[in-house]
Amino acid sequence: MTDKVMSPDEVVEELNDGMTIGIGGWGSRRKPMALVRAINS
Repeated sequence: MTDKVMSPDEVVEELNDGMTIGIGGWGSRRKPMALVRAINS
């Protein structure tokens, strides 16, 4: 089975201009702001 966990930087590499993305997460194990920060940098 392929590992389905990606770092925020790996996700950003897959994004293209014009894409619409949904970001979810809640609780101590999910860190949606890490992805938001990676996209913004």
